[in-house]
Amino acid sequence: MDKLRMELTHALFVLADLSLERPSCYFELGFAKAMGVRVHMIAMKGTEIHQVGDEPEVRFYGDIKEYGLLLANVMQECLTGASHI
Repeated sequence: MDKLRMELTHALFVLADLSLERPSCYFELGFAKAMGVRVHMIAMKGTEIHQVGDEPEVRFYGDIKEYGLLLANVMQECLTGASHI
């Protein structure tokens, strides 16, 4: 937990891919949100989203090309301070 806390303290943002519904991903996402770290959530289309409280903020991709474009957009937003909303 100390290592996770230290890494999140220094993080510019967190990118969480919620595909495959991995419990550890949700745990780390919640931890980042609780620490006030800027979080971007993505998932493969058709993924059921659990307990994030802001499901409309999840951006979905359908294939590897869309995944790459989505990652590029998130990185650009983080570097420029822009938002997709």
